Amino acid sequence: MTMSAVSSLSLDPPQFLACMDNRAKTLAAVAHSKAFCIHYLSHEQRDLSNHFARPANDRFNGVPFRMGDVGAPIIEGAIAYIECRLAHILPGGDHSIVIGDAVAGEVPGGEPLAYFHGGYHRIQQ
Repeated sequence: MTMSAVSSLSLDPPQFLACMDNRAKTLAAVAHSKAFCIHYLSHEQRDLSNHFARPANDRFNGVPFRMGDVGAPIIEGAIAYIECRLAHILPGGDHSIVIGDAVAGEVPGGEPLAYFHGGYHRIQQ
């Protein structure tokens, strides 16, 4: 899923959190698999961001990826990713707060995709 509410939570242990709609199929998949991967997309992956923002039965159909150490897909071309093992799912109104223990990751680098005020933008250096 494409997300706007992702944050680092803790340095020791390294943890991240993501807020997911309780109706989202991704939340059910994370609860079942006990793993997820946070991707930071490149500015060239706008279509991929839009693709994962829409509901679909098989979101990874046609998307190049490999399976990571925790059993979650790692999308090719991302400028960074963090593999997480599920630590907790906490209630948060119509969303759930998903907390994961970061166990692996990589930062291949590149220009990030930025979404701000309802649109994609380039980050000026």
